[in-house]
Amino acid sequence: MKNDPLGPRHTVSEIGRFALPDPLEENFTVQISVNQIAGAYYGQLKVIRRAARRTLFPFEGAPTIGPFDLNTDAREAALLTAHKVIADDVANPER
Repeated sequence: MKNDPLGPRHTVSEIGRFALPDPLEENFTVQISVNQIAGAYYGQLKVIRRAARRTLFPFEGAPTIGPFDLNTDAREAALLTAHKVIADDVANPER
């Protein structure tokens, strides 16, 4: 991926939704964005279990995704975090 230029502070460069190939994982909505604050890039992530309409991430005390030097690194870290959250929920779903 090429580095997307970001405008003013807190500008969302991208909100992406993707469906994963595993039928279990298709039951989740993932939204990823990247914010720039003071010259650093931070990934923003939201993971929702569709059937229960339950937000799995962020949760109270969720870790910050960043800071990174490149927005592509922040986006990739958010994507990896999404995969981990989904895998953990599939293995141990909360009711």
